[in-house]
This record gives sequence, structure tokens and C-alpha cells, in this order.
Amino acid sequence: MSTVKITYPQIEDFYGLSTWFELAQGDEALLVRILADTAGLKGWLSRPQHDQLSSALLIDVEHAGELQSFDRAAVYLLSQMPQFIGPKDETSWQQWLKQWQVVHKDKTPAEQLDALPDRFDLHRAEPVMAQLLTNQKEKVIPLTIKD
Repeated sequence: MSTVKITYPQIEDFYGLSTWFELAQGDEALLVRILADTAGLKGWLSRPQHDQLSSALLIDVEHAGELQSFDRAAVYLLSQMPQFIGPKDETSWQQWLKQWQVVHKDKTPAEQLDALPDRFDLHRAEPVMAQLLTNQKEKVIPLTIKD
């Protein structure tokens, strides 16, 4: 079990966050501040939440219900880290791509895959994205407009 999962059990189900805390250098407060600033700048965190959480710890982020926004910010930041070569297994890819879809919500699924860094294994990402899209289509509830 990784040290991050022992130290921060609240993030073990968040691939981006747990990977960020394994790879990024700095203390918890600094790493949370970087994530809060990123989430705030990208619009994934409201201004009041940003102001509150930019000087917080992970436990405060969890209590505020913002782990998803911070996970998304971590995915975005990890994509910028040259030493991070991408998710390794299918579960990690699923978590990554769910957040990547939100990061690049203005793009088609093919464009989202094209936006992955070149150092990532695109051949592993493509079937996971296809499965993710299939699962998402099955969850869509069609609406019928009556006259």
C-alpha cells in the first residue's frame, strides 16, 4: 500500500489526487493550495470555495465536498508534468478519462483523446474511452416533448 493512501485515506478512490500527492513535491498545505488555485482558475471551484480552501488541508476539502474538483485539478496538473507518463491500468484510465472529459468538455471524444499528452499510451486509452462512452449512453434518459 502506498504511503499516500495511508497518510490520506480520503483520496484513495481518486486517481488524480492520489497520484498528485505521490508525485508532486511539497507539503500538504502547498499541494492543496496549488490544486485550489488551479480549480479556481479553471472554474471548477467557486470563488468563495477557493478562498476558503486555498489555505486548507485535504480533510477540509473532503468536508467541503470538493474532492471531485480537486481530483479534476490534479488530472489537469499531472497532464502538465513531464515525469508523469499516464495511467497504467484500466481502472485508473477510467477515472482519468472521466475527469479528462470535464477538463475538455468543449471537445469531441476523439479530440479529447488527441488532447492527451504524447507520452501517454493512447492504445490503452482508446478502448477505455469507448467503454466509458457506451456506459454514459446507457445512463442517458431520453426526453420526449409533447405538443
